[in-house]
Amino acid sequence: MDNEIKTLLYDTLTAIQERLKVSLLIASNDIADYEGDLRIKRAVERKYRKHWRSNE
Repeated sequence: MDNEIKTLLYDTLTAIQERLKVSLLIASNDIADYEGDLRIKRAVERKYRKHWRSNE
């Protein structure tokens, strides 16, 4: 009986750990996408800043 409980507990904790790894991977990809979007936005702003200022 003890072995069955230990096995069930181990399997449950392993499944939770895998789920957390996936969640962290998704979150880190979302953060990278957001940071990438910000880098692109800043690059475009730098490129066109002079043009925007001359039209004001």
